[in-house]
Amino acid sequence: MAGNIFVIADLHLSFGVDKPMDIFGKAWQNHTERLEENWRRFVDDKDLVIVAGDLSWGLKEHEALPDLEFIDKLPGKKILMKGNHELWWTSLTRLKHLRDAKGLSTLNFLHNNAFYITDYDITVCGTRGWKCPGCESGFDSNDLKIYNRELNRLKLSVDYGKKLRQAYLDALEKGSELPSESMGVITLDKDNAAKKSLASTITCFHFPPFAVKGQDSGFTEMMVAEGVDTCFFGHLHGIGRAKKDENGLVKAFAVSEKSVKCYLVSADFTELCPLRIDFDGEGDIISPMGAEQ
Repeated sequence: MAGNIFVIADLHLSFGVDKPMDIFGKAWQNHTERLEENWRRFVDDKDLVIVAGDLSWGLKEHEALPDLEFIDKLPGKKILMKGNHELWWTSLTRLKHLRDAKGLSTLNFLHNNAFYITDYDITVCGTRGWKCPGCESGFDSNDLKIYNRELNRLKLSVDYGKKLRQAYLDALEKGSELPSESMGVITLDKDNAAKKSLASTITCFHFPPFAVKGQDSGFTEMMVAEGVDTCFFGHLHGIGRAKKDENGLVKAFAVSEKSVKCYLVSADFTELCPLRIDFDGEGDIISPMGAEQ
């Protein structure tokens, strides 16, 4: 059986700096211990967890390293993204060098690239994002520059994902050497013969990919044009709109932007529990929830 795919954002770890999170309210009390307990409760080594930014309060690489080591030791493979607090985050080459030098074998980095999950025929792409035109906090010329840069990075990621998936499928058909994990191909269960053919693309951001009032943006327009089904984002805190299922687990809420469903997955919103992305019998991506059913 193929492993599960989980998603969460805004871990805000601080093993390398003095930055307690409980000053931000009850939702963040003992947050590291609660996060680890939930993660180990629901996630197995055969699973994949996407972490959509704000991993660490560290400003420099050596300050963020203890947080990366903590994430690496948790069950499952991980895809990590940059948030607005990742000031230590540099180039993909440097990130891979750090991972390999420190033996952080479960970590992968999403940065101008993409990942193809063979078990489900799913492509994972994304970028940090930025605030969008129409935001209540204002939008100046510097914001426009960053916004356009992030739009370009999203396009790079989507294009990379398309080429990676096609390269894998072509190699599979020809019986030639398959693209490696270093190129972005991830197989959760190597013994899984019954791959679910979804041919889906999910996109992850740190910032919401639309203005707070719900206006569409270049991000949502690109996702529609590129056939993206679902996206996940973090950054927003104190929303308080979580609903629990019959098992007491938190479900994310969806914001429908045209044909793309956008789910908030910041850690305080999910009560510090990674959310599982479930798939229905027809291969559509449906609302994520905790692992227990």
